[in-house]
Amino acid sequence: MSSTIEARSTRAPGAGALLRSEILRARSRRSLRWMSLLAVLAVLGVCALMWFSTGRVTQTELDAAASSFLAEQQMYYEQCIADPTLTAEQVDEFCYQPTAQEAAQNALWNLDRRPFDQDGFDGLLHFAGGIGALVCLLLAATTGGGDWGARTMGLVLSWEPRRTRVFLVRLLVVVVLALLVEGLLLVIALGLGSLIADAHALDPAALSQLQLAEGPTPADLGDATELALRWLPLAALAAAGSFAVAMLTRSTGWAIGASIGFVAVVESVVQGVWAWGSQWLVQTNIAAWLSGGITWVVDRNAAQQGYGLVGPGGGENTVPPGSILISDTRGLATLAALVVVAGLLSWTTFVRRDVE
Repeated sequence: MSSTIEARSTRAPGAGALLRSEILRARSRRSLRWMSLLAVLAVLGVCALMWFSTGRVTQTELDAAASSFLAEQQMYYEQCIADPTLTAEQVDEFCYQPTAQEAAQNALWNLDRRPFDQDGFDGLLHFAGGIGALVCLLLAATTGGGDWGARTMGLVLSWEPRRTRVFLVRLLVVVVLALLVEGLLLVIALGLGSLIADAHALDPAALSQLQLAEGPTPADLGDATELALRWLPLAALAAAGSFAVAMLTRSTGWAIGASIGFVAVVESVVQGVWAWGSQWLVQTNIAAWLSGGITWVVDRNAAQQGYGLVGPGGGENTVPPGSILISDTRGLATLAALVVVAGLLSWTTFVRRDVE
C-alpha cells in the first residue's frame, strides 16, 4: 500500500493577482464612492449656477445697457456741476461727463447677466480640476494609511512578502483611480461648459462693435480642453504624493493634515520670509504649470512691482528686475521631483522598517 503526498506550492502570487486584489479593495471602499459622488454633485451645482447667472447678449441689449449707463453718468455729472461748494477748477477735476463711446465700452458691465466667456469656462474647469485633485489626495491618503490604521498590513505582506512590489502596485492603482476620478469631473465640466457657452454666448455682431481694450473672450472648446488636460498630471501627482506621505507616516489623518497643512500654512510662511526659496514651493509651481509660465519675484529689494511680464522699457517677454521666469515645464518637473523624493523616502522606510 502506498500513498502520495501532494506538495503545495509556496510561491507567492504574481503581480497580476496582487493588482486585481488592490483594484477590488479600492473599489470596495465606500469613501471612493461617496467622495466621487460629492465631487460630481459639486461640479453639477457650479454648472447650474453658471447657467442661471449668465445669458446670451444681443446688440439690442448692449444698446439698452449703454443708454442706461450714459443716462446714469449724465445725472451724476449734472449733480456735480451744480454743487455750489465746488470751484471751477474742482468742477473740471472731479466732474466727469461720459461720452457715447465710453458708454458702449462699459455697456457689458451694466448688464444683469453677462455672457459665458472664456474666463467663465476657465473658472469652471479650475473648480472641477481643483476639487478633483483634492478628492484624489483624500482617496490616496485613505488607501495608503488604511491598512496601517486597521493593522492589516501584516496580513497583506503575509500574502505577498515582496514589499517593493506591494508598494509599486498600490501606487499604480492609486494613480489610475486618480486619473479616472479627475477625468470624469473634467469631462462633465467640459461637456456642460460647452453647452452653456453655446447657449449663453455674446452675439458675434455685438462683440465686434464693443470697443474694449480687454473685452470678453468668446469661450473656445480647444483652449478649455488644453486647460483640462493640464489638470490630469496634477491630480496624479497629488494622489502619488499623498499616498507616499500616508505610507511614510502610517496614518491617514497625518497624511491629510501634513499635505494640506504644508501647502496652506508652511508655504505661506516661506513666501513671507524667504522670497528666493518660494520659487520651489508647490503653489508657485502649480500656478506656473496651469498658467503656461509665470514670472516670480525672488529679490524684493530689486523688484519694483511684484511680478509681471512687462519690464521697465522692455517688451512683453522682458522679466522685471528681481524676478525670474518659471516655465510650465519647469513647474511640472519641480512638482514631480518633490513627489519622487517623498516616494523614495516612503519606499525606503516601508522596505526596511518593521510592520508592527
